[in-house]
Amino acid sequence: MFGRRILYLICLIGCVGFYIAYREWMAGLFLVAMLLLPWFCLLVSLPAMLMLQLEAFPDLSIRKGEQTPLYLKMRSPFPAPSLAWKFRISSAYGGKVKTMKRENMFQAAHCGCYTVSIRRGRKYDYLGLFCLPFGKKIEQKIYVFPRKEQVQNVPDLQHSFKPIWKPKPEAFSENYDLRLYRSGDSLRQIHWKLSSKTGKYILREPIVAQRGLMVLSMVLNGTPDELDRKLGRTLYLSDMLLSKELTHELHCLSAEGVRIFKISSKEELHRAIQQLLCMQLSDKNDMPTVHAAWHYHIGGEILEA
Repeated sequence: MFGRRILYLICLIGCVGFYIAYREWMAGLFLVAMLLLPWFCLLVSLPAMLMLQLEAFPDLSIRKGEQTPLYLKMRSPFPAPSLAWKFRISSAYGGKVKTMKRENMFQAAHCGCYTVSIRRGRKYDYLGLFCLPFGKKIEQKIYVFPRKEQVQNVPDLQHSFKPIWKPKPEAFSENYDLRLYRSGDSLRQIHWKLSSKTGKYILREPIVAQRGLMVLSMVLNGTPDELDRKLGRTLYLSDMLLSKELTHELHCLSAEGVRIFKISSKEELHRAIQQLLCMQLSDKNDMPTVHAAWHYHIGGEILEA
């Protein structure tokens, strides 16, 4: 748009020189028309500039290495005026803030939640001489998900299948545990035959087998490459457990503390990874002690896989 202003200034200087050189009515008419043209164009352009509605693209989810175009959606009952803007891109994990010109392709080298906002947005009249700001904050998010990174040395899952017997809230079960009668217990659960032999009231308590707790843990910190490896391994291991129909928990230490995600489906895994992409990095390296029947801590070292 700066070029258009220079061009108009050159034309105006030419009209002034033409009028000074000839002093004819035609030269004066050209000069007056050149002086009034920007204001007339601004008057015609104002309805389109004021009624133009701008929207950013919807939130996107892509995989690391994929590309997506950045654009703005606009609606106006009038012919759209010229626009100029720049995209400002920042990551929830921090790092350098990047500025891109309009109509650019976005490709993230690393995982994360990227906020794309508009910087220096301007609406110009049809001649491109006057401008107005966009007038509202426009921003959207791009979630760059990791790609699976295989982990070879996964701890044995067999011992996690050993049942842990716990009391069953309901009154009936095929499995029972024997214990002494306590005040408040149902008399219908008393094992009368065994009680008569021992001389004490023995109760048959229904029990149910439960699988031990399975936990994946990680500390959300490190270099961008280490974060990519941690997220990729988390996706791989959690998906592997889901393929075996194993409900598990994901413990993540971030700047806000330890977040626990219960994962029993692909949708819950997707939501958990999406939230991990938006968290602030932790300044700590040590994960709090996790008590579980099966536990795997995910690191970002290259040799871990």
